[in-house]
Amino acid sequence: MIDIDSIDREQFAVVEDPRGNDEVLIVARRGKYAYNATERRLRALLVTRAGQVLSTGYPKFDNYGENPEVDAAFDRAFALGQATFREKIDGTLVIADLIRGELRLRTRGRPEVEWERDAFDALLAREYPRLRERLSQEPMIEEHSILMELSLVERPLVVRYERSTLTLVGLVHKERIEPVIDVAVEEAVAARLGLEIAPLVTVRSHDELLEIQGVKGREGLVARFRDGEGGPALMLKLKSADFFRLHGLRARLNESRVRQIALILDLREEDDFLRMTAKYGLDWEAAQMARPFLAPLIAKKREALALFDALKALVEPALGDRQDSAKPAYVRRLREVMASDARFSDKMWFYAGIEWFVRPERARIVIDSNLFGETIVRISEWVTDPDRYVRALIEAPGASDDAQA
Repeated sequence: MIDIDSIDREQFAVVEDPRGNDEVLIVARRGKYAYNATERRLRALLVTRAGQVLSTGYPKFDNYGENPEVDAAFDRAFALGQATFREKIDGTLVIADLIRGELRLRTRGRPEVEWERDAFDALLAREYPRLRERLSQEPMIEEHSILMELSLVERPLVVRYERSTLTLVGLVHKERIEPVIDVAVEEAVAARLGLEIAPLVTVRSHDELLEIQGVKGREGLVARFRDGEGGPALMLKLKSADFFRLHGLRARLNESRVRQIALILDLREEDDFLRMTAKYGLDWEAAQMARPFLAPLIAKKREALALFDALKALVEPALGDRQDSAKPAYVRRLREVMASDARFSDKMWFYAGIEWFVRPERARIVIDSNLFGETIVRISEWVTDPDRYVRALIEAPGASDDAQA
C-alpha cells in the first residue's frame, strides 16, 4: 500500500483520474534526479485513492557508477556468478495490467498509451494481433505488471533499430513493487504472449563486460541480482559507450555548449552539473556525456579562483571602504603585487582586481571571459537570466539535427 498523503507534491505529481475512476497516477516531476529508498517505488505508479497499487513500472534503478551502495552489491553478486544480464532495449515503456477485469495498456507517465498511438495500434494489428487477448488471459497479470518496450523505426529515440518491435523486458510484483528476475518465469510469459524477450547476455568477467559495452548500435545491459541471500531483487543499468555518445548528441551537448552552460551556472564541481541541469530535462546519461568536457573546464576554473583568492588576500589591506578616495592607493597596491609576483603577471588579474574593488560580483565574469574565450558582454547577459539561456542551449537544434533534416 502507498501512503498517498505522505508523498512530496513538489517532487511528484499526484493526479486523480478526471473521469471519476478510483485511480491516482503518481509520476516524478521533471527534474527529479535523486531518490531516497521510499521514493524509488513511486516513479511510475497507478494506485487507488486508498493506496492499493493497480499498475507499476520498474522502481527507479540506477546506472552503474550512480549509486555506490548498489554498485557494491552488484560487484559482490557478479563475483559470485549470481548476476544475470539482459540486453537493454531503447524505446518507450508500455505497461500492461488487468484493472477491474479490464486490460489496460499505458506508458510510464500516462494512464493510457498516448505516445505515437496510431503507430502503436498499427504495430499491434500487424505483428501482434492476439496480444490483447493473450494479456487478458495471462495468469501472472493478476499480481504483476507486465513491462514491454515499444521501439518504432519511424520514431527512434537514441538507438536506431531495423524494425519496429514490442519486446518483453520484465514483470514487477504489484504488492512488493519488486522486479521478477527469474529467467524461467520471464521466458514462459514471453512464450505465452508470443513476444520476443530482451536477450540474455552471458558475461563471465569484467573484461567481457567492458567488451560488450563497447559494441556499437546497442544501448547496453541490465544486470539483475540480489543483495545477499534472500535480499531484494535489484537491477542496474550498464550503458554502452556508444549509447552515451548518441544520447549526448540527442541532448545536443557538444563541447561548446557544455562550456557555456558551465559558465552561466558558475559550475565549480563536476557533480553539480546533473543537479543544476536536471530541471531542464537533462538526465544522468547526458551528464555523463558532458563529463569529459567539464573536467578540464572545472580544473582550469578551480585553479584560477584559487589564485584570485590569493590575490585578494594580498591587496585586501588597501581595499579600504571601497570609496573613490581609496581607489588610487588600491590600484597602486594591485600593480605592486602584479609586478612582484609572477603568478599575477597576466593583465587579466588587473581587470579582475579592479572589478573586485568596484563591482565584486563581476570579477568572476572577467576571469571566466579571459579563461574561456567568451566576451564579458555575453557572459553578463547570460547571468541576468540563466534559466532562459541554459534552456535555449539545451533545446536549440544542433549540427546532428541539421544533418538528419
